[in-house]
This record gives sequence, C-alpha cells and structure tokens, in this order.
Amino acid sequence: MRPRIWIALLTTAAAAFAQGWEAGAAAGTGFNRSSTVTGGAGSAAAGLAAAPCFGLWVGQDVSARFGGEIRYTFRPGDLRLSSGGTKVTFGGQSHLVHYDLLIYGAKARSPIRPFLAMGAGVRLTRGTGTEAPYQPLMQHALLTRTRQVQPVASLGAGLKMTLAKKFVFRAEFRDYVSPFPTKVIAPAGGGKIEGWLHDLVPLVGLGWTF
Repeated sequence: MRPRIWIALLTTAAAAFAQGWEAGAAAGTGFNRSSTVTGGAGSAAAGLAAAPCFGLWVGQDVSARFGGEIRYTFRPGDLRLSSGGTKVTFGGQSHLVHYDLLIYGAKARSPIRPFLAMGAGVRLTRGTGTEAPYQPLMQHALLTRTRQVQPVASLGAGLKMTLAKKFVFRAEFRDYVSPFPTKVIAPAGGGKIEGWLHDLVPLVGLGWTF
C-alpha cells in the first residue's frame, strides 16, 4: 500500500505544479461616491478623493474555467469632507489585501479570456495629514490621523489577452466594498455616517505566466 500512497501523492503534487501560475502588476484610478454624515448640525458629504492606484497579484489556474489569486492594492487618496460651499481634505491612503476566485469565460489556452472575480480580505485605511485644533466642518466630522482595519469584499470583471508565450495583458474593473471607516472620518458627537464605502477601481496590468 505504501508505494501506491507515495505514487498518489506525487501525482497530485505534479498535477498542482503543472497548473498555470501568473504574477503581475497593475495601475489605475480609484474613486468613490460620497457617503452622508448626518447629525444635529445638518449633513455633509464624506469620502476619499480620486487618486491613482497600484497593485500586485499572484494567481493560479486550478482548472480550465476556474482560478484563484491573492492581490495587494495601494490606494492613496485624501480624506474629504464637504458641505455647502466649504470643502476640507486631509492626507490619507488605503492598503487592501484579498483573495479572489476567478471564473473564466474561455479555457486556459484561449488568446482572450473574459472573467468574473469575487473574493474577500482586509482593508487598512489611514489618515496621514497633520491634525490641528480647528478643522473646517468639524461640527459634522473630524478627519483624523489614525488607522482602521476592516473587512472588504472584492467584486470585479475583466479580460486577459495573451501578448506572447509568457506575457498577458489584463484590463479589469473592481468594486471594493467595505464598511465606512468611521474612526478615520469620525462623525461629530451624536452624528452618523450612512452607507458603505464603494471604491470603484478600473485597472490595466501586465502579467507573466510560469
């Protein structure tokens, strides 16, 4: 029985290693719709300013139609708050790490492979500006130099296009959904922020298969 067990294990390991691996880098722009801060002082709009994004991924095809990948995305962007004609910003950035399942519309060796992506992970949101005793619109919320870790869901769609034997061009659109970071953009006493943070991120990238 032992030789059979070892043969089975080696066969399984060889099959896993034979699956296509891919690593790459991407760039794009992140933007989101404002959420609403409500309280005794009225309402204000809060969110993150649009900014360039950069990401890395490592993934593997586990079958002809399914794959998986782990991704890291750096999403800078000022914290922002506005009400009436007044606007205030504060340095900020986000770091997102997540694992996605990819569902392909074409087999592994097809020159063009559309895909859907869904997954989950964590998002670290940081305020990086300089705090001051007085901040415009502080009656609504405070933009703070703090950090907050939250769960994030990743939803997306895109396509991969083979450029050469080992290189793949990739274009995709991502929606990163997480609870609003109320410790970083903190509502004033008694106030609240409604809704979720939807970070919409179109990306293009280049991958290398091995």
